[in-house]
Amino acid sequence: MRTIVKKIGTDPENEIQINGKGIAEVHARLSINDRRAVYLSDTSSKAGTFVNGKWIKNVGLGCYFTVGALSNLFRTEQLD
Repeated sequence: MRTIVKKIGTDPENEIQINGKGIAEVHARLSINDRRAVYLSDTSSKAGTFVNGKWIKNVGLGCYFTVGALSNLFRTEQLD
């Protein structure tokens, strides 16, 4: 199974660059597999990564999540 991984954080080398208070260089990762399942994983950041207000290590998405002091809405859709 093929998985695409996108790094999130302040590092300019990240695929998703976010600058803000409490965000680490590589704060979290988004993983998308062949079945189009999307997962958010924290990379042991100091500020943590939260989904629906709860601290997570790894979670499937289709919900509201917070990285550092920034909040985002990420929705997955069933694709044909």
